[in-house]
Amino acid sequence: MKAVFLTIRVLFLILFLELIFYSLIIVPVIKVWGATEAEQVMLMAGDSDQAVIMSTRAINISAPKEVVWAWLMQLGADRGGFYSYYQVEQALGYTTRYPDLTEARFEDFVQGDTVRGSVDDSLSVIPYNFDVLYIAPESTFVLENWGTFLLTRVDDIRTRLVIRTQEVRSAALNKIFKQHLALPFHFIMERRLMYGIKIQAEEVNELGFSQNRDLLWMGGLIVSWGLIFILMLLLNRVMMRIFVPSVMGALWLSVVFLMPPQPPYSVALSVIVGLLLITHVSWNKKQAFRHIPQNQSV
Repeated sequence: MKAVFLTIRVLFLILFLELIFYSLIIVPVIKVWGATEAEQVMLMAGDSDQAVIMSTRAINISAPKEVVWAWLMQLGADRGGFYSYYQVEQALGYTTRYPDLTEARFEDFVQGDTVRGSVDDSLSVIPYNFDVLYIAPESTFVLENWGTFLLTRVDDIRTRLVIRTQEVRSAALNKIFKQHLALPFHFIMERRLMYGIKIQAEEVNELGFSQNRDLLWMGGLIVSWGLIFILMLLLNRVMMRIFVPSVMGALWLSVVFLMPPQPPYSVALSVIVGLLLITHVSWNKKQAFRHIPQNQSV
């Protein structure tokens, strides 16, 4: 029983250390991923005293502004989807009618339209839709319950996509907690969306994104997390049970949020943790063998 309570205390301490690392290192990065200081502080359509800015993110796209805008207008489950992790969306019931669009076939939204989260809301875990609050063609697109999409022209062949996420300002602790809990998941999905728009507009997939590679990336994250947990349980010394999983956990968070969402990073992390686990088990076996009495047959 003492061992169980010790494991629980160690686990909570590790989670506490990971929360500190996440809050101090990860959050400041994912809230302004890719955005310049000027983009972070500039006024955008949709900003108001009733809303709190949760994030401002940006990405360079090597395509004319009008081309990027055309693909932005394909957002929505009844259009081209959300250019994100389609497997995750589909598993949660957010089905898309045309997930493999090869051309921007749908016309621009107008104010009052709705960007649908799923073609069948009854299948969605949490049904959601985004009403179009404001639109300035080839420039600004504001969605309720999401935020503002802004396109700025770098030159004739390069465009800057900036997305600012806003939430209704509230002093209620449960809503504040919910907003901060949603931040990492929203970042993961929105980062992939921005890469997806970039790929569609440029007609080049330099990073090699695909559904299979997305699954491999996620699989590597799941496997590595599981191996870290097993390693924590097998380590004997309390300090090592805290130190090693904490370091590996910080590395895991870095791979999820700071590295490009590509399989080599998550798979490499799985290999590293796996080698640590094998090394530890092998060392324990050698130690046990050394302590076998010489007069005892092996």
